[in-house]
Amino acid sequence: MARAPSMPIQVDVFVQDTPSPRAHKFIIDRRIQNGADVGYNSETGGEGAGPMVEAILDTPHVTHAYLSGNIITVTHDHEADWPAVEKGVRHAIRDFIALHDPDHQPDRSKPEVSGDAIGDDQDLADIARLLDRSVRPYINSHGGEIYLLGYDENSHRLDIDLQGTCGDCAGSSGITLQAIEGFLRKHYDPKIEVVVATQSSWNW
Repeated sequence: MARAPSMPIQVDVFVQDTPSPRAHKFIIDRRIQNGADVGYNSETGGEGAGPMVEAILDTPHVTHAYLSGNIITVTHDHEADWPAVEKGVRHAIRDFIALHDPDHQPDRSKPEVSGDAIGDDQDLADIARLLDRSVRPYINSHGGEIYLLGYDENSHRLDIDLQGTCGDCAGSSGITLQAIEGFLRKHYDPKIEVVVATQSSWNW
């Protein structure tokens, strides 16, 4: 790992809880991710993102880090002592943020998704408005994001991309998908089937 600068720069970090006891947002006084949001996990490491991300993932019990704008959402395992995790992540940010490149994007075979693929599709526009009412804010509050990729009215299939810590939004990915599907069946299409696309960046 790279050595921390001898004089770490001053950085303000505010920690915000999420509805999930295992996920916490570190809100920083500057952007740490430009372009598409990016998630990293402790098994695959920082994928070239630099020493700050590596140090966060090396913090004991940290399992994931999701970078979005000026926020890093950190997820830890069930055995973690949260005050110790918070202290470790704060140190990682303070010690290495001067070396962090906010324009870094990992070299992955699957494309990154950074928005709804609505275009001129009125169905997707209507679905997006519905999700904006309650589903998207709920997922955002956990440090995650949902993007609409496509809807086929003949097969009633909605392809989505899930990013961030959504896997813990309701305890498991299956429950999260059931909740989204149930909401849309009630408010939009009784036969709709919600599918996480094969290129989804939600691979945690």
